[in-house]
Amino acid sequence: MSSHNNSPSDQVSFPRNYDNKILFFNRRCWKCGKISHIFYIGHPCEASSEDSFHPQVVTFVKNLKEEDIGKKLLLGEIKERYSKTAQHSYFSFGCFYCDAIFGDFYVFEEVDNWFYLDNIPKDLFVVDLPPNIIEILEKDRAKRRQEYYDSHFNEDFEDSK
Repeated sequence: MSSHNNSPSDQVSFPRNYDNKILFFNRRCWKCGKISHIFYIGHPCEASSEDSFHPQVVTFVKNLKEEDIGKKLLLGEIKERYSKTAQHSYFSFGCFYCDAIFGDFYVFEEVDNWFYLDNIPKDLFVVDLPPNIIEILEKDRAKRRQEYYDSHFNEDFEDSK
């Protein structure tokens, strides 16, 4: 498993191959104000929260926290939480200290800003995903794309007959 940690004084250049990386970053809690870590997988056009919350990824990250490389990660529990904003429950990141939800909208908005505004955090911590998890995620993404295609385009085709 290879990784690199960028110190604040380093020039950060974002990897061009996003799909095979877990990107850990700081997130200030809206409730208690303390810093926790959350992570994102891949490029915003390809990845989804389903990738981050995939059971294989969650297990990998939990195991990573037990290794020297991950001992300083302050990751709250990944679990289903109720969002007052979305008005339903879904798997989410939570604050390491108080367990407040870090909602999908704010997490993905922040990550989108990195890519589209070229505002990469200097404290980003990047870890390579193992090949077996990459393969699982690629199969799941292909399945989601096919399901999307089938639900959006096959209906239109059937309606036009």
